[in-house]
Amino acid sequence: MNIEQLQYICMVARTNSITVAAENLYVTQPALSESIKKLEKELGVVLLERTPNGVYPTAFGLEIVEISQRILSDAHLIEHKARAY
Repeated sequence: MNIEQLQYICMVARTNSITVAAENLYVTQPALSESIKKLEKELGVVLLERTPNGVYPTAFGLEIVEISQRILSDAHLIEHKARAY
């Protein structure tokens, strides 16, 4: 698991679309899909429910998104403090 994957899962949850998330993150849709699938495999859980009407976090996926948002916020705080130092 890495910061990039956490950013990806948060953006997909925010947009409910792999395609829109990929555009917002400036990555290709296949690269984003593959990264999320790798994260799901690593964790051994399904994080996203893929439907014809969009992509939605599973119940566990929502928990992961909440935790990921906190981690990403802390990572930005570290970057900000490092620049100020």
